[in-house]
Amino acid sequence: MISSPKGRWILIAGFAAAMLGATVLLVVPDDGQTLVEVEGTGSLAVLALPLAVAALPLLVPAQHRFRMAGASGFVLVLASFISTVGIFFLPAAIALVVAWWTGHATPGTAV
Repeated sequence: MISSPKGRWILIAGFAAAMLGATVLLVVPDDGQTLVEVEGTGSLAVLALPLAVAALPLLVPAQHRFRMAGASGFVLVLASFISTVGIFFLPAAIALVVAWWTGHATPGTAV
């Protein structure tokens, strides 16, 4: 289970990476226009989904955290290959998979 500060910091780093990816997509202009200017406010909902997925492991009870980190990481990896903006969330997916592996590699011990 991910209950120690080390495991929790990996999850927080994953969420921070997702926030960074969403911020880059919102702030950095493409051909002089931001994503919201081109796609409208509906693009904010699209960017909120990966953030919610990255936040889920932080919101579940400690005994389920590593499983949720693995599931969330898997979903973000799939989104990286399916969606055009998904590549911006690949670092978050990697951090979540590392958090899952850290909790999964040592069964019976808190990470």
